[in-house]
Amino acid sequence: MKNITLLIHCPDQAGIIAAVTNFIANTNGNIVYIDQHVDRDREYFLYAFRK
Repeated sequence: MKNITLLIHCPDQAGIIAAVTNFIANTNGNIVYIDQHVDRDREYFLYAFRK
C-alpha cells in the first residue's frame, strides 16, 4: 500500500474536513491518521493526514 501525507494550511472555513475526507473516500482511499488545529488569532486551519 502506498502512503501519502498531506498537509493543508489555509484560511479557516466550514466544510474543509468534509471536502477532503469525502474526496479521499470517493477515490477509495483510507485515512490511517488525522490531526487538525485552528489558529484562532490568525484564523488559519492546519490539517494533516496520512493515507
